[in-house]
Amino acid sequence: ADHTAADSAVIQPETAADAEETYDRSDWLRDMMFRLGLTQAGELSCGDDTAIFRAAYEKGVVDDPAPCPGTALTRAFAADTVVRALDLSARRVSGVADLSGADTAMMTAAYYGFFIPDDSGRVYPDAVVTDDESTALLTELGRFRRFRGKRLLSFGDSIMYGLGNSGEGLADMIGQKYGMTVSDYSVSGAVFGVYRGRSHIPDQIASAAWYGEQPDLILINGAANDMRVLGLGQISDDYDPASFNTSLYAGGMEYAFWLLRLYWPGVPVLYIRAHDMDCCDDQTERLFGSCALQIAEKWSVPCVNIFDGTDFNAADPTLRDRYTQYHPKKKHGDSVHPNAMGYARYYLPLTAQSIDKVLY
Repeated sequence: ADHTAADSAVIQPETAADAEETYDRSDWLRDMMFRLGLTQAGELSCGDDTAIFRAAYEKGVVDDPAPCPGTALTRAFAADTVVRALDLSARRVSGVADLSGADTAMMTAAYYGFFIPDDSGRVYPDAVVTDDESTALLTELGRFRRFRGKRLLSFGDSIMYGLGNSGEGLADMIGQKYGMTVSDYSVSGAVFGVYRGRSHIPDQIASAAWYGEQPDLILINGAANDMRVLGLGQISDDYDPASFNTSLYAGGMEYAFWLLRLYWPGVPVLYIRAHDMDCCDDQTERLFGSCALQIAEKWSVPCVNIFDGTDFNAADPTLRDRYTQYHPKKKHGDSVHPNAMGYARYYLPLTAQSIDKVLY
């Protein structure tokens, strides 16, 4: 996929030797505090290192008020300040070649997609932050300020639930990264159509309404399980739930969208179309995906299209093993369930862009 630097912090690093040292720590702290609303325009002057570092220390962004005039901004310093400023809980990422257990902030920044390991599994903590990277990071901080405090409600299957990431799925990671309140009703194995023994996504929606959820935004996904256990069905010609065949995929998805409109009229909804999972034959996967896009368009629901909008094709063994949950019997990635890096690299950037569009 072609994502601009301003839209995603997923940027391949330069080595410290190759990077241009154009952005020092004082400039970074001044700009990040302003972007987060911690300081006002004109409050801190460019070049006043003592005042900038003192303000950053008082606001908990750095742990030392002593200025570092002219010191280049490294990825490790940027990661530490971002994690502190956003008060992100420590997370770990497996398979990062150039980090140790002591690199907590850099691990956490990688987990939430601020810095993504390259193809050799390195994040280059000592590399100098490039102009493109600083632009991307500031864009993410601006999103945090805009999204913070919003109530996010989510429904769906194991991809929303986060089966491949210890139960922390897409909505949870979005909520943590951007300071949102999350209520996640997704269940691993869930389907849109009715199928005995599986969670019914429309039932998740009804349950959330019963509990009185009042969201600012709704995320919903599904199809991975439907395509393996249910027929496709047909899209109805109207918006009357009496015409939806909920025993099949299409009717179940339409019924879910009808319920969302019934319970939360006017609340923006995003449908998450999953990556190419290699979980069944390609024709079936594309058929169900095409049907989902048509239903979403009918119900005026924007789609976060990971399948078409990224290169996350789990039929590729390298991408499968790097970005999906390890399957102990198969001895490789399961191709279906994103791990932390799968979410961070592919799901979080496109979802955040779409949230920006529907909320503002």
